[in-house]
Amino acid sequence: MNERYKEILLKILTKEFPNAKVYLFGSQARGDVRVGSDIDLAIQEAKPVAIDRIWKALASIEETSVPYKIDLVDLENIPANLKSNILKEGILWKN
Repeated sequence: MNERYKEILLKILTKEFPNAKVYLFGSQARGDVRVGSDIDLAIQEAKPVAIDRIWKALASIEETSVPYKIDLVDLENIPANLKSNILKEGILWKN
């Protein structure tokens, strides 16, 4: 993924979740991207994030030039093993 796409995504996520940490995880973070790979992102706020806020962010992302499917999860609303994996192997994009 190029830096321009990262900038676009971070701009939207910072607007929608100003106090959140943002992690990149999955194939984009591991560097084993294939044709059709998506972008997996996780957000972490002090409290669980309302699903409508996630949908709003995804709707904003869909209106951009980013040509990837985006999966956006809240670290406080996923299974503990996935959260642990993201915190261990994910790349912190925004602190």
